[in-house]
Amino acid sequence: MLPITRSQINKAGDALAANPQDAAAAESLEMWRRIHAAPLHKVRNFLINCVGKCKLECNGNVIFSNRLKRSEAIINKLRRFSAMDLTRMQDLAGVRMVLHTSCSPEHELRDVSQIFQHCLANLTEQFRVRDKIFNYIDNPKDSGYRAIHLIVDCDTENMQFPTLPIEVQIRTRHQHLWAMAVETAGMFYNEALKSSEGNEEWLTFFKMCGAAIAHIEGGKVTSEYADCTLNDLKNTLKQYAADKTFLTKMANIKAAHDIVLNENWDFAYCIIDLDVRKGKSVVYSFLQDQFESANSLYTRLEQSPACQNGDAYTVLVSVDHLKNIQALYPSYFLDVAEFMRIVQKFVS
Repeated sequence: MLPITRSQINKAGDALAANPQDAAAAESLEMWRRIHAAPLHKVRNFLINCVGKCKLECNGNVIFSNRLKRSEAIINKLRRFSAMDLTRMQDLAGVRMVLHTSCSPEHELRDVSQIFQHCLANLTEQFRVRDKIFNYIDNPKDSGYRAIHLIVDCDTENMQFPTLPIEVQIRTRHQHLWAMAVETAGMFYNEALKSSEGNEEWLTFFKMCGAAIAHIEGGKVTSEYADCTLNDLKNTLKQYAADKTFLTKMANIKAAHDIVLNENWDFAYCIIDLDVRKGKSVVYSFLQDQFESANSLYTRLEQSPACQNGDAYTVLVSVDHLKNIQALYPSYFLDVAEFMRIVQKFVS
């Protein structure tokens, strides 16, 4: 791998923000993401071992994934924050932890808090954890998003970049389903909902759903709905969803009917390539020593006309088990069924 400087990376980010199809800049971005692979893997393995030693009060477990941010998401963020350099983007590489449990939603919320405190205490012994913790569970975003984010600075073996930031996200299952439903609807209807942009009616629908999830878990509700009683929120969401036909629109999102994967794969990384219009998801697998090949294919797929036009989406991830791919990334299989069961039950 040829050396690359901070200045070259930032220039590549500026070039991609101006022209996403700039091939030379895309190559630099591919290299920049590749540099994050080793520290990302290191933080993830540390967290897996850490959570394995955390005693939960109920029968629960955490499923893990890590991902390198999609070029489209990187470019959109650079455009939204025009003063940001690519090398200062803190969430280019991230580990996601989602609690899956047989407990009640209220217990899930309690257990996520326990896991967070346990991991934070252990992370600070091994890494430098940045002071600002983004606790969107206690302080939900206006969009309805809830999770806990923190940034870990991980040592590398790269002399030019001796430390790199790795984002850690911790969510309950309900919080994860909400976030994935927002992403799926955005993909299907070509709206930038994940960035809190696009159609205001869609954004309002998901704000209400976020408040519903908070009520179900017994957590903090966004200030916009903090004074609503449970019955008021149920009636408001039910009426709004019916008037704006959102229940029908969500039902129109059919899970991918053509999924190409091999359950016997022994893999370290995988790329999920979703063709939204065809309802087809292809999963490419790669062994531990094939990361560079995975990252190169990731870049080529992102540069395809379908991805550039918003008809396809691709993501490079690593999950702890193949069976967890759809649980962790339902949006890449156009799957909103479990989320809608929660919403329908809430308003019934």
